[in-house]
Amino acid sequence: MVDTRRQVSGHAVVGLTAIGGQPNPKLRVYLPADLQAAGGDKLPLRVEIDSADGRYYGIGVFSGPVKGTGWRYIQLLPDDKLLTPPKGINPADLAISVHALLDGGRRSQPLLASWSEPELRGATLRLNINSRRASQLQIQGHSGSPRHACTRIDNASTLRFDAVCEIKVSELEPLAKGQHRLRLIRRDGFAIETSSVELWL
Repeated sequence: MVDTRRQVSGHAVVGLTAIGGQPNPKLRVYLPADLQAAGGDKLPLRVEIDSADGRYYGIGVFSGPVKGTGWRYIQLLPDDKLLTPPKGINPADLAISVHALLDGGRRSQPLLASWSEPELRGATLRLNINSRRASQLQIQGHSGSPRHACTRIDNASTLRFDAVCEIKVSELEPLAKGQHRLRLIRRDGFAIETSSVELWL
């Protein structure tokens, strides 16, 4: 879909991209251990694709076998069929969102996903953000790292998110094995709100 109007999802962080991933028939998804118990090995997944400016949007449901835990590859399309992005858009600008559909689709659980196994050493992460009407929005990794201003997206079709934030993986705050944290800082007048985002890489 192109230039379609969509309602705000309500999520603070809408999309997370390791810049450089290329679309291909296999999608890499992180499956937590409790997901198998909730849905078995044929768990439907809702897959959504967004461009950074909000103009291009796609959605579909995968209903094949989903087995194991941790990072798994899921075959979205036959090997001889390529995922082709819209003309005039860089594939690296497409953000992927995956939700596991539970209880017959009555509720969903967001999952980490990527087009391929990215080279994260020295990589940059791009976050698509709902700024919540903040006058200024910044992103920061560990406490000693610099704050980076996020870029506003001025597009009438962008109802799902309205800003893009980028940060180097090396600036993230390391937690447990594979787990990292960053901070989103929203300023509205004299009020400042800080939100923590934890992710696994």
